[in-house]
Amino acid sequence: MKERFSSFLFNLVGLPTYPPLFDKFLLAVSLVFNAVTVCYAWKWRKDEA
Repeated sequence: MKERFSSFLFNLVGLPTYPPLFDKFLLAVSLVFNAVTVCYAWKWRKDEA
């Protein structure tokens, strides 16, 4: 979990350094998708407990 969070932060901090706009867009979409997945998994785990 800690490893995934650090890679998420690495990509978030590095987002402005990507020159092409399409790369920034794809990276932003993937970060949002990952955040939604983590929130969904967290909620699912709480519902099971």
